[in-house]
Amino acid sequence: MRKKGQTRGEDASENDEAQALAEIMMPRKHRRAYQVARRGEAKQKEKVEALVTKRRKLEEAAGVAAPRYATSKRRAGARGTTAVGKGGRGAKTGARVSTR
Repeated sequence: MRKKGQTRGEDASENDEAQALAEIMMPRKHRRAYQVARRGEAKQKEKVEALVTKRRKLEEAAGVAAPRYATSKRRAGARGTTAVGKGGRGAKTGARVSTR
């Protein structure tokens, strides 16, 4: 959280420092697994960006208006179940389950 008189850039740099410190304090095995996961995420983002730019170029060439949102967002209960957690009858059968 920002302190009074602190700018967003300062807050971001503190967050980066904290994240770097946390990564330094990780055991080597965990740090490498974390780095592999981050590289995978970066590759996925690059692929998505390449596909989005390719789609925009094709749509511009065809004269079709580009969609408002580049990615689709799914709601939590979009698959038909509202069950929470790993098990339970609702999660296995697909029936709606009250979360209260």
